Amino acid sequence: MNDPNNRSRAKIIIDRLVLRGIDPHHAEALAETLKQQLAITLSDPAQRQQLLHPSTTPVLRLGRIPLATGRAGARDFGAKVARAIGTQVSGIYSSSRGAQR
Repeated sequence: MNDPNNRSRAKIIIDRLVLRGIDPHHAEALAETLKQQLAITLSDPAQRQQLLHPSTTPVLRLGRIPLATGRAGARDFGAKVARAIGTQVSGIYSSSRGAQR
């Protein structure tokens, strides 16, 4: 499975996305933005270096992220969640690699 462009590949699986209390139309916008921003965040070269060592992280605690109303608020929220996930994943891999050294 060699990539002709010499890019690393990572497979991120979100088993379930629970969005209680969010209008279904807004939830769709949130989920789509989350997906797009995760792809951008996790394709960053610094992130790719962190992702070279596979791991299973069952739960990420992201803290409070404000949610504004409407589709724009949902999109903004999805982007912030994706960036928070990227930060958490980077921290997890940095910590585990430091412990192995």
